[in-house]
Amino acid sequence: MKKWVEYLASVTLIASIAVIFSLTVWTLFHNGDWTGRERGRELPPRLTLSAQQNAASHAPLGSGGQTGGTASPQEVSESPEMPEEQPDVPSTGATHTQPATPEAEDGAGEKTEPETQRSLLIGDSRAVGLAEYGDLEETDFFADVGMSVYSLWKKEVTVGEHGKIGLEDLLSGAQYDKIYLMLGINELGYDQDQTIRTYTETVEQIQSLQPDAQVYLMANLHVTQRRAEGDRVYNNENLDAINSRIAQLAGEQELTYLDVNPLFDDDAGALDSQYTSDGVHLLARYDDTWCQWLRENS
Repeated sequence: MKKWVEYLASVTLIASIAVIFSLTVWTLFHNGDWTGRERGRELPPRLTLSAQQNAASHAPLGSGGQTGGTASPQEVSESPEMPEEQPDVPSTGATHTQPATPEAEDGAGEKTEPETQRSLLIGDSRAVGLAEYGDLEETDFFADVGMSVYSLWKKEVTVGEHGKIGLEDLLSGAQYDKIYLMLGINELGYDQDQTIRTYTETVEQIQSLQPDAQVYLMANLHVTQRRAEGDRVYNNENLDAINSRIAQLAGEQELTYLDVNPLFDDDAGALDSQYTSDGVHLLARYDDTWCQWLRENS
């Protein structure tokens, strides 16, 4: 009887050792680590769209819908919804790579980096779109919804490192090499002669505060034919009229006039509907195309 007890005890001990060994081997195999070190396996990197790519695919831009007036016109609304995916903008042969600038050499023969030029773009909601979704490096934006030559010097706008600031203080405290002015659509309900007089005074004041800056006057972007139909104020006939006066002013002041409309117009000379959701503002994905055009033409 005693031998049977000793035999069963031995069998039990051997079985226990086998079970422990099996569990240890299984654990090491499951963890994939045979050296006793911690697992260092990394998960594959997670694909993340850049802010601009994400905005171009999903970001809303605002909705149209305004009525005209003669003394106090309403400002163009800025919150259209993004529509279904639109065809890509046709290629213009432009790329987003700026040409390399040759390095300058000082008197000792050492190469020095060229100075970076600073730019300022002043405008309404179209300029807001360029600021949010475009790619204009070294450019500040003094832009706001509904901005016009009548409100320009009264508003305060958040401008990068300058914070919330008025235009006069901004131009007095910072130095710019290039200044772009893009205003006119929100002024369509006013007397055109008065608008041009105020526009001219604006240009002259900018020049007095920034005498070394090169000033560019920009045409107002057209609206779609559908958006213009039945609107006696915000239509392409009125936009062409104000643009013509701005171009004339540029000639008189020996300034550069920039008209991007041929890039986005359809055959009828209106904003092509494939580039917009509300008939007024470009879809976010096309703001960078506009920025590229500006880099190549100014």
